[in-house]
Amino acid sequence: MKFTGQENRTLAECTLMLIVLGWLDYVTGYEFGVFVFYSLPVGLAAYRVGLRSGLVMALASTAIWLYADRLTGQRYSSNFMFWWNSAVRCGCFVINAVSMVKIRQHVEARRKLEQELAAVRAEAEALRRELASRGPGQPVP
Repeated sequence: MKFTGQENRTLAECTLMLIVLGWLDYVTGYEFGVFVFYSLPVGLAAYRVGLRSGLVMALASTAIWLYADRLTGQRYSSNFMFWWNSAVRCGCFVINAVSMVKIRQHVEARRKLEQELAAVRAEAEALRRELASRGPGQPVP
């Protein structure tokens, strides 16, 4: 898949955000949650570039969070709890990506409808003026 310059820039910014968030997550430790901030690069990539990029960012966010969590010494009562928490976080990121793509689709559809409505209004106004310029009783061709 080939990206435009703007899309490449967005992906680079999102990657940088993930690196900074991973570092912040690591230095603050597992007791200080920064989970919600991982949604920013996921949502931004999905909205500006597309679903595939959003899903890649969702997986990268999950991996970086997992890595930071392990490096800070977070221990779980069982492997199941570790993988459960990981799956829940990944699921949240995926929902975020899908939601942002849907929002963009709705925004674009609304923009298109507004343009079509403006064209119809302009045409209706032109017809109104033409009818107003004719005197009463003049036939319409």
